[in-house]
Amino acid sequence: MIAAMKRTLLFLPLLCLCALFICVFPRGSTASAETEAQYAVVNESDVLFYERADRSTALFVLPYTYFVRILATDGEFLRVQYASAEGYCLASDVIAVDFTPVTPYLVRTVDFLYKIDDPGKAGSEEMLTITRTFDYYGHIYENGYLYYYVLADGAFKRIPAERLLDYQLNREYEQYVAVSAEAERETGGLSAAAIVAICVACVAAVSVAVLVARGKRPPAYDPDKAEF
Repeated sequence: MIAAMKRTLLFLPLLCLCALFICVFPRGSTASAETEAQYAVVNESDVLFYERADRSTALFVLPYTYFVRILATDGEFLRVQYASAEGYCLASDVIAVDFTPVTPYLVRTVDFLYKIDDPGKAGSEEMLTITRTFDYYGHIYENGYLYYYVLADGAFKRIPAERLLDYQLNREYEQYVAVSAEAERETGGLSAAAIVAICVACVAAVSVAVLVARGKRPPAYDPDKAEF
């Protein structure tokens, strides 16, 4: 009976430490390195997508509220994938998440009207224009002019634009943050005082276990000898 109690007390500190670890280090929103597909949200409206890990190689501004897939880390940059494009973005410009978004990339097309010169025999106005539809990736300003960055026939190109494109924002990250905050409110986070109390209890449990294992009892508490 006494031997069984000793074994139980020896396991008590381990159980306390496990509980403390779970409480203090709950699953957070930071993506794990073991995540099969790690994504980061574009939570700012001016996050640039670069061709190389070089600030002078900007290709376009990533669509706000959508995601990039993280492939590797390269100094201050992340090598990322956005739809069919692979490039880089600054690690400080995006927020890594620990969930896989349903719609990580913006699905949007733009029409571009080509006008051809009239050789004199084309006839109607319709014969002088050709409309092409491209997959939209983002926008970029260059020398004061606005361009769309698009995918056309398997190749990326810039086409002139008159205004910024309107598109539906992705609400997945916003909803994830709201749900996480609500769950934390319902479960209640540990206060600093509670964490300290758990640590003290763990230390006390370890002390008692050691004394019991040695066949000794902890000294009785004497208020006259207590130190303040």
